[in-house]
Amino acid sequence: MQLFKLIVIILIALCVFISCSDSEPLQRSEIIKTEYPQVAKAITERNSEQLLRYANLYDGETSSLIWKALAKSTIDDLDSFLGMVTSREDRGPWYALSFQDLNENQLNRIHEQFSEGEINTEFV
Repeated sequence: MQLFKLIVIILIALCVFISCSDSEPLQRSEIIKTEYPQVAKAITERNSEQLLRYANLYDGETSSLIWKALAKSTIDDLDSFLGMVTSREDRGPWYALSFQDLNENQLNRIHEQFSEGEINTEFV
């Protein structure tokens, strides 16, 4: 019984520690909301069309948030998105692509382009 109480106390302490130490991303998100309200709205709404327009305009933390939002968005033209991602070497586009449901042809396209050296990134 003592061991069970100790485990519960440790789990509660761990949860408190994790929730308290995660304030930095919230502060970054607040900066995005005040500095770039249109981007913040597109991120909140997961508007893939707007997010794709903003994806090449920003870098750093703003770009990272845009790609993370795209990862959780429904991309209307997945073939076009795939073409854009395969021409990029940075992590964000590949991260967003990894959350999309690709069909067999799209997966084969990535495989062929990688095999032929047309994709030059470590994130495949």
